[in-house]
Amino acid sequence: MHATVLNRYATWHWQRAVGIAEKSNAAPPDFTTTRAFVLRENAPAPSMTEVKDFFRFYIASSCGRITENGRPTTESMVSRAEAFYRAFKHETGTETDPQQHTEIYRWMRRVLTAEGVLEDKKKEKYNLDCIALDRLLHAIWSDLTVPHERVRIQLHLLFMLYVTTGARIGALFAGNVTYKNKDIEIVQTRREGGGYRFFWRFDQRFVKNNRNTENDTFGSSARDHDVLLYCATALLLSLAFADDAMFGFDSLQSLYELEIPEGDNEIILRWNEDVLDLPIVRSIARDGTVTGKQLTESSFRQSFNKALKLAGYVGVSPSIHQIRRYLGKQVDERYTEVERSQHLTQSDRNIFGASYVANCSSVDGLGAFLGEQADHTAVNFFQGLEKFREHGAPIVLPAAIERALWQEEEVVKLQQRIELSEDSTARSKLVGALRNLRRKLKAKALESYRQQWVRERRDWKVLTRGKVAPEVSTAEGNQLVNFVPALERVEKLMLSMSPLSPENMRQAMQDLYVLASTGFSILYYPGEEPVAGECRFCGTNMSSMYVSTSPIVA
Repeated sequence: MHATVLNRYATWHWQRAVGIAEKSNAAPPDFTTTRAFVLRENAPAPSMTEVKDFFRFYIASSCGRITENGRPTTESMVSRAEAFYRAFKHETGTETDPQQHTEIYRWMRRVLTAEGVLEDKKKEKYNLDCIALDRLLHAIWSDLTVPHERVRIQLHLLFMLYVTTGARIGALFAGNVTYKNKDIEIVQTRREGGGYRFFWRFDQRFVKNNRNTENDTFGSSARDHDVLLYCATALLLSLAFADDAMFGFDSLQSLYELEIPEGDNEIILRWNEDVLDLPIVRSIARDGTVTGKQLTESSFRQSFNKALKLAGYVGVSPSIHQIRRYLGKQVDERYTEVERSQHLTQSDRNIFGASYVANCSSVDGLGAFLGEQADHTAVNFFQGLEKFREHGAPIVLPAAIERALWQEEEVVKLQQRIELSEDSTARSKLVGALRNLRRKLKAKALESYRQQWVRERRDWKVLTRGKVAPEVSTAEGNQLVNFVPALERVEKLMLSMSPLSPENMRQAMQDLYVLASTGFSILYYPGEEPVAGECRFCGTNMSSMYVSTSPIVA
């Protein structure tokens, strides 16, 4: 957000300078030069009039996401103003007047809202609870379009980190989460009744207002779980062994052979030195190549949105804060205020009360009034995402509707400009603009189509009194299971939700390791894989037969 608001500020200055240059017949200034000048070290702070003029420009060039008329919302612009003051000080070192801050916020909330420039509308707050989490994780394991099976494990692990720690979304992406002990530390301990189990600590460094990210960390503990869907340890270890990251072990089997000496209760494990800077959750190319770069926040957001659609949710935007809000509610019921503040790295009571509660009350008012035991069925439904879910909701646009989009006037005009363009640079820009326009139109049309589908399906349930089930297209089964038996076994265990014995959990971890460590861009039936890089039937060298270069997609 800081880079965006500063770029807008520089653009506002640049456009003013261009206008002045045109009036005086002078050469227009360069944008890069203008930006460097207005954001130079010790640059003067803008006056009240300049800030107001800048934000009128900012508002005019912005489009609100939750308002029907497209106007930005009041609180979103107040947040942009707060970000601008922080970013300006960070970039230039110049302090701005706190009284000016207060006046600008008041001006936005009262004057611009009264003028209709901004709309006083707030995004409704919902909780992503256990039910929604289960559906989301099941959708990840049933997705048919992942470029590598490691993608499923990484996304699953990220969600488990968020539900365990309550971290803000940026905490896992502002800096690389690597195998260094200051990021993740894992320990083997004794299990009650015999055997061993693992627990580990995940440290957040990039948390709100932490100015010493190198030395100040905020740790959260994690532990084993007998249900594979909730066992983040199995996911972490499968990735670690796929990356050859565990010191002293060359396989999961060798880890299982580790015994805790008599007199000790734990063994602290460590990572290999050569992987300490390797991100655990990494980007993956279209051809299935696992890169050495950290997965981006943008890619994660896209995957989050996709999984929510696959899970059948319509008309609600995904947000990690929905997980954080639900965890905050649960922690608030079980722990002290100090413990809650430590875990969520949020100590302000006012902020917790304003931002960490859903729009629907958590109280069973009738039960409280009558002195009966509370029934939170309705509370959980209206605070959660279930009212937005409809089984079988479409995730693709019908071809006829999509074809109609390409006949819209704006699309046709752009196509005509491309056909008439003779300059290669201009043509390339127009092609990019057409691609972006089509993507936006398609996304908007798909959302509208999904919401209409849900409305008609729910109407049909009422009209048939629920006795005649409407047709719902069933998704194709994952055909990869014929080539990757480990995927079929893991997928069944993820869906079963049954507690696993230690032996079955070990087998599941082995299957997860196979999925994380094996490339599946070329598939073979079991028993037909190449031997030493050669076809087992004719001896042909297989390595020279495939060449692929693709951009990163996950």
